[in-house]
Amino acid sequence: MPSTKELVFDRTKFDKYIKGDLGIGDLIHKQETLPIINQAKTPQDKAVLAPLIVPNKKTGLWALEKSFINTAFDLNRPLIEMNKHLLELFGHLEYIMTCISGGPNPFNLPSSYANAFKQNISDMRKFKTQFEPESLNTAGQTELPPPTLPAVVFLGRFNSIGDSIGPDGQDTDRFSIDSSNKVWPQYQSFEEFRDEQTNLIFEETAEVDEPYKSDIRDSRSDSFDDEWDDMSNKNQLRKNHNFLPTGIKKYYRPLKVEYQNQEVEIDLEEDYDIDVTTTLNSENIPTYIIIANLKPSVSLANQPTLDGQQNNSQPQTPDPIPSQSYASAAKFFFKKTLKVILKQYLPVLIKTKKLLASSDTYVGDLLISHMIKNFEMFDPALRSKRNTDPIKQKYFVDNKFVMDGIVNMDVDKFKNYLEIQNQSLKLKPGKKSTKIQQSSTIMLVDLIAMMTNYLNQMIDVYLSFLLGLFKIKNIPTTLPGFLTYQSFRNILLPTNIIKMLGGQGVNLLTIPAWIEPPNKNNEMERTFKQIVTLLINGSIEITNITFNQQIGQKMPAV
Repeated sequence: MPSTKELVFDRTKFDKYIKGDLGIGDLIHKQETLPIINQAKTPQDKAVLAPLIVPNKKTGLWALEKSFINTAFDLNRPLIEMNKHLLELFGHLEYIMTCISGGPNPFNLPSSYANAFKQNISDMRKFKTQFEPESLNTAGQTELPPPTLPAVVFLGRFNSIGDSIGPDGQDTDRFSIDSSNKVWPQYQSFEEFRDEQTNLIFEETAEVDEPYKSDIRDSRSDSFDDEWDDMSNKNQLRKNHNFLPTGIKKYYRPLKVEYQNQEVEIDLEEDYDIDVTTTLNSENIPTYIIIANLKPSVSLANQPTLDGQQNNSQPQTPDPIPSQSYASAAKFFFKKTLKVILKQYLPVLIKTKKLLASSDTYVGDLLISHMIKNFEMFDPALRSKRNTDPIKQKYFVDNKFVMDGIVNMDVDKFKNYLEIQNQSLKLKPGKKSTKIQQSSTIMLVDLIAMMTNYLNQMIDVYLSFLLGLFKIKNIPTTLPGFLTYQSFRNILLPTNIIKMLGGQGVNLLTIPAWIEPPNKNNEMERTFKQIVTLLINGSIEITNITFNQQIGQKMPAV
């Protein structure tokens, strides 16, 4: 898996994308235009070409670059938001993997994903994507300290055949749930566990949209058998106290109880060490007293600091986690991880899917807003200028906008056309019959179509990863598989990028909607390919920089 050093959120790297300036326009100007200007032989020729030395950057390639990069960045905001939550999710999954395979507690390791999340959370919260889940609206507020758990829990007094025989005087001083027989509930059957877990996942996913709700529930149910086997065979009484009657040696259920005027959840198997004391009566018949003592590590974690956070200021030795505990993994998943998935991660996915389903409004609004901002010709103020104004004369003849036209794009899930009429821009669904397309914006619209198709594919990858997490036993392979970034690499293959533009192979000139430069003009073709390559490379790197992890294969050099 990638090192946590690679998973560093650096919000400053987004600045150039927000500005929409990757230096592409300046580079092409320097390579292609300035040499021509410098070839001018007479002062008169140089005077004519002089305005080109300091170009108007609200026209041409500069305006196209800004409009595309600005729009591409805004389209990538959902991915950036999801990546902000991924690091926290990785920390959870690393802990779950340790529960299953054993090893040191990753929450106490400086090299863990959990620690990486802690180191980066401040920067991640400062950078706003406008896709923050509603559940994080209170982020930054002081959290209440965890409730105090009882240090000792009395679980019961049993005779030699496993019947509860009630407490004696000393037992009444210890916390218990029932003053009459003081027996803590245990799981009695798989059906009981299955029904409980089914009800829980149904409750937790009640507000999730279909088809995600059904997929989550189906994936979750696949883990029930493994967890039950784990709970049946590896609970503390069965592992450590073989001499006890069979009927006692079952898994203690987590239970919410009232303690010190607060509701607390007591998880005996996870947070306590369960001990058995055996006494003999006058007839040498054993009596079993079962006590649970709060683990020191849990006790420390429950001591609040002055700011209300959990006490982790003291260095801790990474406490080992027992191996092959599917039950521990599942409980942590439901206590902690499920919130990250359902309240932080999934809402961003669903919102983005819905927005992309109406690309004519969502993508159209983004694209048009940036075109108006970056292109001189779409400035609404132009219409109110005098007809003799030289800038207005560039774009209006007899008060008619000369750039009126249609740009069709029908590739994969992006099926829209851009209508330019009387300086007004609208992206509409479908395709409009036209013999001549508006050539000045065709490259821009096609590139945005590619970014929309790219985003659709990326969302599918993130969704597939998320749904796979509900098969808890598979997490030790699901997370490393995701972190190979193979699915992302496949999306970012040059052949797939060209396909998302409607072309074939790696030849940009196969894209049907683009105007093919004359074959006889090799210099024009080379420049055209260089521009497109630079723009595509710049756009696909937006999401890569979130974790400083280059995952894509860049377009071929030209």
